[in-house]
Amino acid sequence: MDKNKNLFSQAFPENSDNRDVIEDTLGCLLGRLSLLDSVVNQRCHQMKERLQQILNFQNDLKVLCTSLADSKYMLLQKLANVFEQPVAEQIEAIQQAEDGLKELDAGIAELKKRGDKLQIEQPALQELSKLQDMYDELMMTIGSRRSGLNQNLALKSQYERALQDLADLLETGQEKMAGDQKMIVSSKEEVQQLLDKHKEYFQGLESHMILTETLFRKIISFAVLQETQLHAEVMAQASAVLKGAHKRGVELEYILETWSHLDEDQQELRRQLEVVESSIPSVGLVEESEDRLMDRITLYQHLKSSLNEYQPKLYQVLDDGKRLLISISCSDLESQLNQLGEQWLNSTNKVSKELHRLETILKHWTRYQSESAALTHWLQSAKDRLEFWTQQSVTVPQELEMVRDHLNAFLEFSKEVDAKSSLKSSVLSTGNQLLRLKKVDTAALRSELSHIDGQWTDLLTNIPTVQEKLHQLQMDKLPSRHAISEVMTWISLMENVIQKDEEDIKNAIGYKAINEYLQKYKGFQIDINCKQLTVDFVNQSVLQISTQDVESKRSDKTDFAEQLGAMNKSWQILQGLVAEKIQLLEGLLESWSEYENNVQGMKTWFETQEKRLKQQHRVGDQASVQNAMKDCQDLEDLIKAKEKEVEKIEQNGLALIQDKKEEVSGAVVSTLQELKQTWAHLDHMAGQLKVLLRSVHDQWSQHKAASDEINSCLLEARYSLSRFRLLIGSLEAVQVQVDNLQNLQDDLEKQEKSLQKFDSVTNQLLKQCHPPVTETLTSTLKEVTMRWNNLLEEVAEQLQASRALLQLWQRHRDYSAQCASGVQQQAGRTQELLKAAASKDIADDEVATWVHDCNDLLRGLGTVKDSLFVLHELGEQLKQQVDASAAAAIHSDQLSLSQHLCALEQALCKQQSVLQAGVLDYETFTKSLEALEAWIVEAEEILQGQDPSHSSDLSTIQERMEELKARVVSSNSQVAVAAPDADWKVQLFFICSSRDGKQVA
Repeated sequence: MDKNKNLFSQAFPENSDNRDVIEDTLGCLLGRLSLLDSVVNQRCHQMKERLQQILNFQNDLKVLCTSLADSKYMLLQKLANVFEQPVAEQIEAIQQAEDGLKELDAGIAELKKRGDKLQIEQPALQELSKLQDMYDELMMTIGSRRSGLNQNLALKSQYERALQDLADLLETGQEKMAGDQKMIVSSKEEVQQLLDKHKEYFQGLESHMILTETLFRKIISFAVLQETQLHAEVMAQASAVLKGAHKRGVELEYILETWSHLDEDQQELRRQLEVVESSIPSVGLVEESEDRLMDRITLYQHLKSSLNEYQPKLYQVLDDGKRLLISISCSDLESQLNQLGEQWLNSTNKVSKELHRLETILKHWTRYQSESAALTHWLQSAKDRLEFWTQQSVTVPQELEMVRDHLNAFLEFSKEVDAKSSLKSSVLSTGNQLLRLKKVDTAALRSELSHIDGQWTDLLTNIPTVQEKLHQLQMDKLPSRHAISEVMTWISLMENVIQKDEEDIKNAIGYKAINEYLQKYKGFQIDINCKQLTVDFVNQSVLQISTQDVESKRSDKTDFAEQLGAMNKSWQILQGLVAEKIQLLEGLLESWSEYENNVQGMKTWFETQEKRLKQQHRVGDQASVQNAMKDCQDLEDLIKAKEKEVEKIEQNGLALIQDKKEEVSGAVVSTLQELKQTWAHLDHMAGQLKVLLRSVHDQWSQHKAASDEINSCLLEARYSLSRFRLLIGSLEAVQVQVDNLQNLQDDLEKQEKSLQKFDSVTNQLLKQCHPPVTETLTSTLKEVTMRWNNLLEEVAEQLQASRALLQLWQRHRDYSAQCASGVQQQAGRTQELLKAAASKDIADDEVATWVHDCNDLLRGLGTVKDSLFVLHELGEQLKQQVDASAAAAIHSDQLSLSQHLCALEQALCKQQSVLQAGVLDYETFTKSLEALEAWIVEAEEILQGQDPSHSSDLSTIQERMEELKARVVSSNSQVAVAAPDADWKVQLFFICSSRDGKQVA
């Protein structure tokens, strides 16, 4: 500058016009050169410092690489050493390793900052990138190990919580199971609630058990021995509790089902009882005539038949209720059963009592009507005949033969009256019994009985009077000697008859024959009573003989006295004989009556029991068979007791025919033999019936056992089916459900022999029983068979549905895992892509590649989104078949995947927008830079043009300066567009200025 300044001074004189301009220009140029020198010195100093910093950076990078390699080796060795240790120790080792790597992380971060600040070259940056990759890989290894351990810890923590919850559930379940076996309930609805709560609680326990087992399988690889043992103990305890809960549930199901059937049967019996009670007449008969009695008896027979028809069902209901009350305590149910039994018993007793009363009344009434009509008719006839004899006794004297005929006829009438006394007694006895039984029409009956009794009394009162009058008429016409002669003749005749009857009476057999002889001798007694009047009259006639007659007939007196004495003696003898015969015959008649009544009673009893035994062959239900067995045993005991009575009858019969001829005693012997044979036959029948009933009872017992077995099987299977249906909360639960249903189906197929056994036993009973029991057995067999087939079909359908649900669960889980894996892969690629985009070293030409990769990744995310849509459809199908908690978990998992995928998509789209904006800016910058380069070329061409430096023309110089200034302004605008940084402007300005300075120089 000094040299040039001197040159300028020499070239331009001091007084020259351009001297000041030149000095100013040279001063300005000197200032700019000083400034440029200062800048160059500063830049050199900076370059030296930068070089030292780069060397330090490279040294630190090498040291950090060595330290990272050493740390990686030591870390991997330490992790390998603690691999078999508990998870807590492994996590502690990982934590220590991470703490040790924090310094390396800080060093790498520091190197990155220094590298960014120093703007080091690409090889160094690559080394730093490799170091970062090594660190990231190591941290990824540690993170993966920590993630796995954390996942194991989370699983273990989840398992421990599940195990503790299961233990709590087990404790509560044991408390529930340890309660009193006899429940106190008030209704079957309460039992239904208990059953629902029981199912709900223990289904939750089973589901939690399945969850705990599933979690344990996930941690079994790193579980210690004590945990495995504890798990096995808790699972065994849970299985035992579930087994007991299943048994209790079946009991509750049995109680509920039995109670339901019991209520239905009770309602049916009560309806039947109401029908019977409403059919029982509230008032008695207004008129107890034979027709009314028959109608009322028919009604009560129908009511009794209706009650008897439902009697077995009542016994069954009461027996079922009694067995039900063993398991539960329900005062209302007990009261209902007692009330039903009492009402049924009262109605049965009322109907039976009234029916017996009506039948007795009808029997007595029929007998009374028949006998009273006959007696009344006879009494009227006797009254008429008595009036006739009375008139005859007071009429004018008649011929002796006529009077004698009248007296003989009247004696026959007296004998007829004596024979009718038994009929009169029967009528009065039957009438009095009717008075005790009848509730209406008693006054008329009592009046009628009184009238009959009065007629009979009048008859008996008038007979002796009429007899005396007729006898008096006879005596008036019959001399005493002649009378004595007739009496003696009659006595002789009677003696002959008595003597003749002596042997016949000894050989007389039977009540009828003895009664005939008794009636004959009672007739003799009546004849004697009548003849007694003759005897008395003859004896009195002796006192009435006058003295004159005595003196005139003294010789006849002696003869008359002798005849009279002989007559009186014979008379007394005859009276004694007749009285003795009557007494003997009455004794024989009583003995024969007792014997024949006993024989007839025994025969009647045998016939009745034989009919009962034949009726017992009509086998009924089990209760009827049990009652029949009891009756048969009682009858057998009675038959054994009757043997002694038969022997006693035999003794009496043999005593009665003792010393009698064989031809007359054969009938009695035959009767006795027949009686013994009948007893033996009846005893044999009872024995056979007992064997039959015992066999049928055994068949009924087998039927009851088979019925209980098949019903228990059906009940337990149905309860199991209802319980298994609740296991839908997870894939594992559904798998357990499928296994349980398969086992249930297999068990039912094995237990089908129970149904076959029930069918066989029922068919055997059908051969022994009679309607309506056969109809009930057939209906029960059909019902059980239908229930069995329906259950098999239901189990098969449920198994098929459960398998379909299991497949759906499996598809959902597999597809969910596939989708989660896809999301995870896309998340990894997204992180890598975003990491690459976030790097400051990304080259301009790599941006387009990044955008292309981003588009590919977004298309991959779209594919995963389509997969999530399919997963959503599977989830919707699954949610319709699972419980609320499982549906919520499915929805939560799907929502998490969708949100994660959406977040990845949003991050990629955002970064893509940023990079695309950068590409657009880069393209704009490139265009501006090209324009700037064109301008520089143009500027260089202008600067290369000849400057008017040697020209003294100021205007020419000023024009040149203005052109250069305009070009500088243009350069500033171009640089502002291409690089808006102020430093670029300054540098470009100095470049342009230096170029201009050189050009000026």
